[in-house]
Amino acid sequence: MATKKASTAPFSAEERAAMREAAKEQKAALKGAEALQQLLDKVAEMPDQDREIAEKLHALIERVAPELAGKTWYGMPAYTLDGKTICFFQAADKFKYRYATPRLSGGCRLGRRRHLGDLVRHPGLDAGRRGAGDRAVASGVGQGLRKG
Repeated sequence: MATKKASTAPFSAEERAAMREAAKEQKAALKGAEALQQLLDKVAEMPDQDREIAEKLHALIERVAPELAGKTWYGMPAYTLDGKTICFFQAADKFKYRYATPRLSGGCRLGRRRHLGDLVRHPGLDAGRRGAGDRAVASGVGQGLRKG
């Protein structure tokens, strides 16, 4: 009977894959439309439920923060301003999480809040809850754009 040894590697297979994707992104250094197309391709690869949320988040960000540039970051759809990642969308299967997570990066100035979900429990990205949730997410992205 074979015994399975516990992994002593400091990073999981998913984390190593994300780092490989980041290295590819840096090598490619895509600009403008190519980077946006790569983002849209990543969204298209997502499972249906995550893809629906990512598409709605993308439309919302384009509407409320058109100055953000779309690209991929560690293989995830992300939005940047002046080369700094402002927010990104982590699909649930990316690191085997239960839920997909739109997140704000360290470039945002929202105090301790790191998830868009910290701004509102249900950010209104599902078709049935438009309006107040959209405004809260838009407010969060807007706050993230303001420095200091």
